[in-house]
Amino acid sequence: MIRLDETGLLSLRMGTGGHMAEGWMLPVHNQVFCIAADVTSGALLFGIFNGVATARADVTDGLTLGSALDGGRTPTASAMIFERVGDLSGDSVADDARFEALAAGNPLAPQGEISDHMREHLTGDFGPIQMALGGALLLQMALSRSLSRGAAFDGDLNSQR
Repeated sequence: MIRLDETGLLSLRMGTGGHMAEGWMLPVHNQVFCIAADVTSGALLFGIFNGVATARADVTDGLTLGSALDGGRTPTASAMIFERVGDLSGDSVADDARFEALAAGNPLAPQGEISDHMREHLTGDFGPIQMALGGALLLQMALSRSLSRGAAFDGDLNSQR
């Protein structure tokens, strides 16, 4: 959930399967940077996402860097996509309750729910073998293949998600 906080910053709450992270989204030019912390462990999560040229986004994608949930807290990079699932109501208590209900859900998508296109987008081939074949050496989310897109905006910043 992304919303303006009392200081005017875009606050971020992410959750899945009982794991929660809180932080901020910082739009800079055509990218959105994220810094957040796991609520339980305090481990930091960083992200860089492809922005949109509108006041609201329907979808934005990019890369995250955080710690795995293993004993050594292994640094782990992964592709991530945010998709608008609704607008905020303006009632922060109701919005928080809806967020917590959504975040409590199973973090695994039901079999067959993720399209082949989306799976390929998030798990693209990279590494030395792919580089030899003309691909990327490092995990990337190139703007040229981004799924980020803007949303219609009604002029009310309080309805932003």
